[in-house]
Amino acid sequence: MYEVCRGHPVPCDGQEWQDLRSSKFSPLIDTSYEMQEVIKEMMHPDPNRRPSASELLRRPQLLSDKEKKFRLMMEKVKNSKNESNHKTTNVQKMRRSRSFSF
Repeated sequence: MYEVCRGHPVPCDGQEWQDLRSSKFSPLIDTSYEMQEVIKEMMHPDPNRRPSASELLRRPQLLSDKEKKFRLMMEKVKNSKNESNHKTTNVQKMRRSRSFSF
């Protein structure tokens, strides 16, 4: 990711290499702040603190436009179902309260 955003290969030695190993790098031109933060996480010196591939695949910054639209659509469907379930529950509560309010 770093190479793609940077536009050329990662250095193989020198100060820049040492900085990268310490998760320090100069701002990447034409790369969003959010993406730069993802790259920093991916390059964390402690491998246990780096995100897994499955975690990265859930990051909005790494999704294609098509995947983002699909997730948005799925979220709307989920919210719609939750709203529908909430309305059904309210109707059921109203029915129960009417049957006991004589």
